[in-house]
Amino acid sequence: MKLWNIWQELWNRRFVRDVFTLQAGGIVIMGLGLLKSVLFARYLGLADFGLYSIILVMTGTLSLLTNIGQNQASLTFFAEAYGKKNASGMASVMKYYLLISLVSAGIFIGLASASPWLASTLYSDPFIGEIARIAFLAFMFSVFDSLFINMLQITGHIRLMTILENIGIFLQLVLSVLFLVLGFGVLGIFIGLLLSNMCMAIAYLGSYMHIRKTHALPHFRETIKNKESIRSYLSQGIWIALDKNVGNLFPQGFLFIISLSASKETVGIAKLAIQMGLLPKSVILPHIGRMAASTLPKVLAEGKATLRSTCARLIKHSLFAHAFLSFGSLIALPILVLFFYGIEYSAVIPPMLWIILIQIVASINIANSPLLRIFRKAHISAIWGTVKILSALGVLYMLSAIIEPLNALIVSILIMYGLGLGINGYLYLLLREKSSLRV
Repeated sequence: MKLWNIWQELWNRRFVRDVFTLQAGGIVIMGLGLLKSVLFARYLGLADFGLYSIILVMTGTLSLLTNIGQNQASLTFFAEAYGKKNASGMASVMKYYLLISLVSAGIFIGLASASPWLASTLYSDPFIGEIARIAFLAFMFSVFDSLFINMLQITGHIRLMTILENIGIFLQLVLSVLFLVLGFGVLGIFIGLLLSNMCMAIAYLGSYMHIRKTHALPHFRETIKNKESIRSYLSQGIWIALDKNVGNLFPQGFLFIISLSASKETVGIAKLAIQMGLLPKSVILPHIGRMAASTLPKVLAEGKATLRSTCARLIKHSLFAHAFLSFGSLIALPILVLFFYGIEYSAVIPPMLWIILIQIVASINIANSPLLRIFRKAHISAIWGTVKILSALGVLYMLSAIIEPLNALIVSILIMYGLGLGINGYLYLLLREKSSLRV
């Protein structure tokens, strides 16, 4: 009975219900992602799966150049303006997002044009660049999606947002498998991605037009005519971009370093080990972090004590849920890898188990990025994240020449997560300083 009362108390909180909706949708996305991974690995074989992995690593790493912070900055600042019913502020944030995203789209076009030369330089294989060109164009068509996804989240349309995200993944899976079956090989996977992203861009735009009037959101005309300066958003967005891009160097940058010297098969094994090893973390932490990014800015107005207690509950529940899932995964995932992928991919299991254990500590940092953005301290996260990632990448680069690439990968991941805990002391002091709590 006591457990039921606790559950009812938690369920009465909208934050918990929204996280549950995101988690339910995330499980579907994760299932579709695993199905896609299994189908691609089985259909392509280890060598071509390694080629597919190299293309993903190359395009994913270079795509970091297109993230100028607009996605994360707009979520935080639009949530603040929406909470205050500040129509001009919302239009200003939206103008900032659209202008920066146009720059990102231009960078994607440049990368698509240069991809054959880049692939020839990095891998001595222009064919990789021809396929990468399709991938860059596919990414370009999704560059504005995050704006409309943020609007759905901020206005409380979590279910609609989750449905659209699941439709996007399902459409990508169906189209990619279709082109694989038609004999397009690795190229077919990215043709499917391009077509699905084009369809979803239209769907997200339609969803925004649907909710705009009922929530008094800015029209595009209001956004263009808005005269407010976007300088403050731009400066914080740049720091957020640095923080996010440095963070996204895991796993992209790690795999990129391995891909420069290791065989295609090793790159494929490393990619799959990271993907499977991060599954426990992917079940719930991203959804909690996502909701925290739009909820904590609103909690700030309620004062220091409320914000501190909210963060404490957030960390406690995140750590418990994540650890529970991780220990269960240590038993289940090795069996599932062998069953779904086959004995050909058995080398995935040892590094995967190490990654599962190491990344349990990630839940302790769940509130870090939202808090630093709230207090306009995004530069602290960016600087510390840069030190953390570059240290780990440096270790990986040096060890790859001495020991097996997969062993070097595990050591570098351990260093990255260990250093990541260092910023928590600063945040503890920041939360205790009354003068820091400014809106």
